[in-house]
Amino acid sequence: MIEQGRGSCSGSMNKKKILEKYLALIEPQWHPFLEKIADTVHPLDPAPHRWSPQDESWFKLVNHLNGIAAAYVAWQGAGTLINEHGDIDDARVLELIQPCGLSETNQRLFLSVCQQLVRDLQKLQQDASEEAGTE
Repeated sequence: MIEQGRGSCSGSMNKKKILEKYLALIEPQWHPFLEKIADTVHPLDPAPHRWSPQDESWFKLVNHLNGIAAAYVAWQGAGTLINEHGDIDDARVLELIQPCGLSETNQRLFLSVCQQLVRDLQKLQQDASEEAGTE
């Protein structure tokens, strides 16, 4: 469920639509990044058609990181709450991923990529706003 946080009502619907489209757009590139980070903590069993408890940990980590990143991008980029992580800032991201077992380098990389996603989303919103103003 997506809840609106800050912002005006008229602009908020547009921001919400852009956010939803943006999150869907980045999914194909974003998910492999999360999987590579999860591999550093919980490598998947390379044997085909073989499941191990380690694999479940890997899936949970990917889903956890995805939820944190989505919450961060939604709040920082659109002022929108989309999951239980709520209004999330840089410090909260690091707090939430710290127990995941990621190296400090991967923690900084994760936050840096999230920050870039926010900048990209804000650019899309600005472009959409400028385009709407010229029509």
